[in-house]
Amino acid sequence: MDDFTLIKGTNALELTEMNGQVDYLSPLGESHFLVGSTQGQVCIYNNATQTLSKQLDTGGLSIYEMAFTAKGKRLAVGCDEGLINIYDLDAHDRVGQVKAQQSDITSLLYVTHDRLVVGQVDGYIDVIKFTGTKAIITHSLQINEAGDINHLSLASKPLELMIACQKGLLLCQINKNETLQIMRPEEEYSNLYVVTMSWCGGDKYIVVTSRPKYKKEKHIPAGEENFAIVTFTLFSCECDDPDQK
Repeated sequence: MDDFTLIKGTNALELTEMNGQVDYLSPLGESHFLVGSTQGQVCIYNNATQTLSKQLDTGGLSIYEMAFTAKGKRLAVGCDEGLINIYDLDAHDRVGQVKAQQSDITSLLYVTHDRLVVGQVDGYIDVIKFTGTKAIITHSLQINEAGDINHLSLASKPLELMIACQKGLLLCQINKNETLQIMRPEEEYSNLYVVTMSWCGGDKYIVVTSRPKYKKEKHIPAGEENFAIVTFTLFSCECDDPDQK
Protein backbone atom coordinates (compact mmCIF):
# COMPACT_ATOMS: atom_id res chain seq x y z
CA MET A 1 0.00 0.00 0.00
CA ASP A 2 3.01 2.32 0.28
CA ASP A 3 2.96 2.84 -3.49
CA PHE A 4 -0.57 4.25 -3.46
CA THR A 5 -1.98 7.56 -2.33
CA LEU A 6 -5.27 7.34 -0.50
CA ILE A 7 -7.69 10.04 -1.61
CA LYS A 8 -10.10 10.91 1.15
CA GLY A 9 -13.52 12.36 0.48
CA THR A 10 -13.99 15.87 1.84
CA ASN A 11 -17.76 15.74 2.04
CA ALA A 12 -20.79 13.57 1.37
CA LEU A 13 -24.08 14.80 -0.04
CA GLU A 14 -27.30 12.85 0.36
CA LEU A 15 -29.47 13.40 -2.69
CA THR A 16 -32.80 13.16 -0.93
CA GLU A 17 -34.71 14.28 -4.02
CA MET A 18 -33.41 11.38 -6.12
CA ASN A 19 -35.33 8.11 -6.44
CA GLY A 20 -34.19 4.83 -7.90
CA GLN A 21 -30.67 4.21 -9.16
CA VAL A 22 -28.41 7.10 -10.12
CA ASP A 23 -27.11 6.24 -13.60
CA TYR A 24 -25.47 9.51 -14.62
CA LEU A 25 -23.30 12.05 -12.82
CA SER A 26 -21.41 14.92 -14.46
CA PRO A 27 -20.07 18.37 -13.55
CA LEU A 28 -21.70 21.40 -15.15
CA GLY A 29 -18.89 23.91 -15.10
CA GLU A 30 -17.45 24.76 -11.68
CA SER A 31 -20.66 25.72 -9.90
CA HIS A 32 -23.10 22.87 -10.56
CA PHE A 33 -23.34 19.14 -11.23
CA LEU A 34 -25.94 17.04 -13.02
CA VAL A 35 -27.54 13.79 -11.81
CA GLY A 36 -29.88 11.43 -13.66
CA SER A 37 -31.79 8.40 -12.35
CA THR A 38 -33.67 5.41 -13.74
CA GLN A 39 -36.85 6.86 -12.19
CA GLY A 40 -36.98 9.63 -14.78
CA GLN A 41 -35.28 12.37 -12.79
CA VAL A 42 -32.70 14.86 -14.06
CA CYS A 43 -31.53 17.17 -11.28
CA ILE A 44 -29.04 20.04 -11.21
CA TYR A 45 -27.30 20.68 -7.88
CA ASN A 46 -25.29 23.67 -6.66
CA ASN A 47 -21.75 22.73 -5.59
CA ALA A 48 -21.36 25.55 -3.08
CA THR A 49 -24.69 25.25 -1.28
CA GLN A 50 -25.14 21.50 -2.00
CA THR A 51 -28.79 22.11 -2.71
CA LEU A 52 -31.10 21.30 -5.61
CA SER A 53 -31.15 24.14 -8.15
CA LYS A 54 -33.51 22.69 -10.74
CA GLN A 55 -35.27 19.46 -11.60
CA LEU A 56 -35.93 19.02 -15.31
CA ASP A 57 -39.20 17.64 -16.61
CA THR A 58 -38.65 14.29 -18.35
CA GLY A 59 -42.28 13.25 -18.62
CA GLY A 60 -41.64 10.37 -16.21
CA LEU A 61 -39.36 8.54 -18.66
CA SER A 62 -36.45 6.50 -17.31
CA ILE A 63 -32.99 7.94 -17.99
CA TYR A 64 -30.36 5.75 -19.67
CA GLU A 65 -27.82 8.10 -21.21
CA MET A 66 -27.03 11.82 -21.12
CA ALA A 67 -24.61 14.13 -22.92
CA PHE A 68 -24.14 17.87 -22.90
CA THR A 69 -22.12 20.47 -24.72
CA ALA A 70 -20.88 23.46 -22.74
CA LYS A 71 -20.58 25.67 -25.83
CA GLY A 72 -24.08 24.95 -27.03
CA LYS A 73 -25.59 24.94 -23.52
CA ARG A 74 -27.55 21.94 -24.69
CA LEU A 75 -28.31 18.70 -22.82
CA ALA A 76 -29.43 15.49 -24.53
CA VAL A 77 -31.17 12.83 -22.43
CA GLY A 78 -31.75 9.30 -23.76
CA CYS A 79 -34.97 7.86 -22.34
CA ASP A 80 -37.44 5.00 -22.74
CA GLU A 81 -38.81 4.08 -26.16
CA GLY A 82 -35.80 5.58 -27.95
CA LEU A 83 -36.82 9.13 -27.11
CA ILE A 84 -34.13 11.80 -26.77
CA ASN A 85 -35.16 14.92 -24.87
CA ILE A 86 -33.20 18.11 -25.64
CA TYR A 87 -32.87 20.77 -22.92
CA ASP A 88 -31.54 24.31 -22.87
CA LEU A 89 -29.21 24.43 -19.85
CA ASP A 90 -29.58 28.18 -19.40
CA ALA A 91 -33.36 28.15 -19.38
CA HIS A 92 -33.59 24.64 -17.84
CA ASP A 93 -36.44 23.90 -20.24
CA ARG A 94 -37.02 21.15 -22.78
CA VAL A 95 -36.70 22.61 -26.26
CA GLY A 96 -37.09 19.50 -28.40
CA GLN A 97 -37.49 15.75 -28.70
CA VAL A 98 -36.13 13.24 -31.24
CA LYS A 99 -36.90 9.53 -31.63
CA ALA A 100 -34.05 7.11 -32.40
CA GLN A 101 -34.41 4.01 -34.56
CA GLN A 102 -34.38 1.61 -31.60
CA SER A 103 -36.01 1.76 -28.19
CA ASP A 104 -32.76 1.00 -26.34
CA ILE A 105 -30.26 3.89 -26.43
CA THR A 106 -26.78 2.86 -25.29
CA SER A 107 -24.62 5.96 -25.83
CA LEU A 108 -24.82 9.66 -26.69
CA LEU A 109 -21.97 11.85 -27.92
CA TYR A 110 -21.75 15.48 -29.01
CA VAL A 111 -19.11 15.38 -31.75
CA THR A 112 -19.47 19.17 -32.01
CA HIS A 113 -21.78 21.58 -30.19
CA ASP A 114 -24.40 21.12 -32.92
CA ARG A 115 -23.92 17.45 -33.87
CA LEU A 116 -25.12 14.56 -31.70
CA VAL A 117 -24.49 10.87 -32.42
CA VAL A 118 -26.84 8.28 -30.88
CA GLY A 119 -25.65 4.69 -30.34
CA GLN A 120 -28.19 1.90 -29.91
CA VAL A 121 -28.50 -1.87 -29.67
CA ASP A 122 -27.87 -4.11 -32.70
CA GLY A 123 -25.48 -1.61 -34.30
CA TYR A 124 -28.01 1.15 -34.97
CA ILE A 125 -26.75 4.76 -35.08
CA ASP A 126 -28.43 8.11 -35.71
CA VAL A 127 -26.72 11.43 -36.51
CA ILE A 128 -28.57 14.54 -35.33
CA LYS A 129 -27.85 18.08 -36.52
CA PHE A 130 -29.05 21.12 -34.59
CA THR A 131 -30.09 24.42 -36.13
CA GLY A 132 -30.94 26.69 -33.25
CA THR A 133 -33.22 24.58 -31.08
CA LYS A 134 -34.45 22.46 -34.00
CA ALA A 135 -33.04 18.92 -34.13
CA ILE A 136 -33.03 16.94 -37.40
CA ILE A 137 -31.85 13.35 -37.95
CA THR A 138 -29.56 13.60 -40.97
CA HIS A 139 -28.43 9.96 -41.17
CA SER A 140 -29.72 6.65 -39.80
CA LEU A 141 -27.82 3.42 -40.33
CA GLN A 142 -27.15 -0.04 -38.96
CA ILE A 143 -23.63 -1.44 -38.69
CA ASN A 144 -24.43 -5.14 -38.85
CA GLU A 145 -20.91 -6.27 -37.99
CA ALA A 146 -20.79 -4.17 -34.80
CA GLY A 147 -23.37 -5.81 -32.55
CA ASP A 148 -24.57 -3.51 -29.78
CA ILE A 149 -23.00 -0.04 -29.62
CA ASN A 150 -21.48 0.14 -26.13
CA HIS A 151 -19.85 3.56 -26.12
CA LEU A 152 -19.06 6.56 -28.33
CA SER A 153 -15.89 8.62 -27.86
CA LEU A 154 -14.33 11.70 -29.39
CA ALA A 155 -11.26 11.11 -31.54
CA SER A 156 -8.12 13.10 -32.28
CA LYS A 157 -9.44 14.97 -35.34
CA PRO A 158 -12.49 17.22 -35.75
CA LEU A 159 -15.69 15.35 -36.72
CA GLU A 160 -14.05 11.98 -36.00
CA LEU A 161 -15.27 9.53 -33.37
CA MET A 162 -14.56 6.05 -32.04
CA ILE A 163 -17.31 3.45 -31.70
CA ALA A 164 -16.81 0.80 -29.01
CA CYS A 165 -19.04 -2.17 -29.72
CA GLN A 166 -19.60 -5.85 -29.06
CA LYS A 167 -17.32 -6.92 -31.87
CA GLY A 168 -14.50 -4.39 -31.79
CA LEU A 169 -13.55 -0.77 -32.25
CA LEU A 170 -14.39 1.42 -35.24
CA LEU A 171 -12.91 4.76 -36.33
CA CYS A 172 -15.59 6.90 -38.02
CA GLN A 173 -16.17 10.44 -39.20
CA ILE A 174 -19.07 12.79 -39.90
CA ASN A 175 -18.97 13.90 -43.55
CA LYS A 176 -19.92 17.30 -44.98
CA ASN A 177 -23.35 15.98 -45.93
CA GLU A 178 -23.91 15.10 -42.23
CA THR A 179 -23.66 11.34 -42.75
CA LEU A 180 -21.54 8.92 -40.71
CA GLN A 181 -18.78 7.06 -42.54
CA ILE A 182 -16.79 4.11 -41.17
CA MET A 183 -13.14 4.84 -41.91
CA ARG A 184 -11.75 1.54 -40.63
CA PRO A 185 -12.01 -1.09 -37.89
CA GLU A 186 -9.06 -1.16 -35.51
CA GLU A 187 -7.57 -4.60 -36.14
CA GLU A 188 -6.07 -4.89 -32.64
CA TYR A 189 -9.60 -5.15 -31.24
CA SER A 190 -11.20 -7.27 -33.96
CA ASN A 191 -13.92 -9.54 -32.48
CA LEU A 192 -13.19 -8.31 -28.94
CA TYR A 193 -15.98 -7.05 -26.71
CA VAL A 194 -15.06 -3.39 -26.18
CA VAL A 195 -16.90 -2.23 -23.06
CA THR A 196 -15.90 1.44 -23.13
CA MET A 197 -13.06 3.77 -24.05
CA SER A 198 -11.81 7.31 -23.51
CA TRP A 199 -9.73 9.68 -25.61
CA CYS A 200 -6.60 10.79 -23.73
CA GLY A 201 -5.52 13.50 -26.19
CA GLY A 202 -3.33 13.23 -29.27
CA ASP A 203 -3.60 9.74 -30.74
CA LYS A 204 -3.89 7.92 -27.38
CA TYR A 205 -6.95 6.11 -26.00
CA ILE A 206 -7.70 3.97 -22.99
CA VAL A 207 -9.73 0.96 -24.11
CA VAL A 208 -11.56 -1.47 -21.81
CA THR A 209 -12.34 -4.95 -23.15
CA SER A 210 -14.05 -7.94 -21.60
CA ARG A 211 -14.00 -11.69 -22.27
CA PRO A 212 -15.27 -14.73 -20.37
CA LYS A 213 -12.68 -16.61 -18.32
CA TYR A 214 -13.67 -19.85 -20.03
CA LYS A 215 -14.52 -19.85 -23.72
CA LYS A 216 -16.72 -22.95 -23.59
CA GLU A 217 -19.29 -23.96 -21.00
CA LYS A 218 -17.84 -27.45 -20.69
CA HIS A 219 -14.55 -25.97 -19.46
CA ILE A 220 -16.17 -24.28 -16.45
CA PRO A 221 -15.22 -26.19 -13.24
CA ALA A 222 -18.13 -27.47 -11.18
CA GLY A 223 -19.47 -24.84 -8.80
CA GLU A 224 -17.51 -21.99 -10.41
CA GLU A 225 -18.97 -19.05 -12.28
CA ASN A 226 -17.64 -17.95 -15.65
CA PHE A 227 -16.49 -14.51 -14.55
CA ALA A 228 -15.55 -11.88 -17.11
CA ILE A 229 -11.89 -10.90 -17.43
CA VAL A 230 -11.62 -7.14 -17.91
CA THR A 231 -8.51 -5.72 -19.58
CA PHE A 232 -7.37 -2.08 -19.76
CA THR A 233 -5.08 -1.12 -22.64
CA LEU A 234 -3.46 2.09 -23.87
CA PHE A 235 -4.06 2.28 -27.60
CA SER A 236 -2.30 4.53 -30.13
CA CYS A 237 -4.38 5.26 -33.21
CA GLU A 238 -1.76 6.11 -35.81
CA CYS A 239 -2.62 8.45 -38.68
CA ASP A 240 -2.65 7.04 -42.22
CA ASP A 241 -1.35 10.32 -43.65
CA PRO A 242 2.45 10.51 -43.16
CA ASP A 243 2.31 14.33 -43.30
CA GLN A 244 0.08 14.28 -40.22
CA LYS A 245 2.30 12.04 -38.08
